[in-house]
Amino acid sequence: MVPATPLRHLLTLTVLGAGVLLLWVTRPRFDASLPGAQNGPSCLNNLRQISRAYALYARDFDGKIALAVDPEDRFNRRIWAPRIDEDTPYQNYLQNAPFLHVVLRPYVDSAQVFHCPADTGWTRSRLNYQGLPDVRPSSFAKYGTSYYSWTIYGFNLNSVADIENPARKTLLFDGDLWHGNEANPRAGELFIDGHAEYLSQAQHEAFGPARDF
Repeated sequence: MVPATPLRHLLTLTVLGAGVLLLWVTRPRFDASLPGAQNGPSCLNNLRQISRAYALYARDFDGKIALAVDPEDRFNRRIWAPRIDEDTPYQNYLQNAPFLHVVLRPYVDSAQVFHCPADTGWTRSRLNYQGLPDVRPSSFAKYGTSYYSWTIYGFNLNSVADIENPARKTLLFDGDLWHGNEANPRAGELFIDGHAEYLSQAQHEAFGPARDF
């Protein structure tokens, strides 16, 4: 996924240090009192496992965040249209990069890790930048994953060490606001530092990639 703002030039790479990698593997924390926890801990537990998968991938690939796409990138490429030009490699990535859940599959015990039990799909997602229509009966059933990502970090060949304030930037999130209640719907989201929370739509946007990224 790409934020709806202009992008800067590719960032200078910084190899992920051992201390940052250890933090990413061990940091995840969860609060059962958060909105949406009544739907069961499985979604947040999945995010914990995926966080570790990201860390193990980084260990094997010079500390980098996985360069991969989600279903939104693959099947709704118009969201990238203003940013695909001859000065960037994004067009090539959109055409050739593998799905994130496929890239991370060797680092998790089961493909079910990518299935949020609350995933009921959508006819129109309530999250910004999610434009895929008629995702039913569920995102997992249709695409093999309930989770979508800010793939711009992988496209920019970032490591965790490149991201300022990783405790305030999300990396992976539910495809829709499946948790909480009607008055306070929430999405489970994984932050770059490895912790997970339930966030509102406004928080989802606020904790996405920087506006001038």
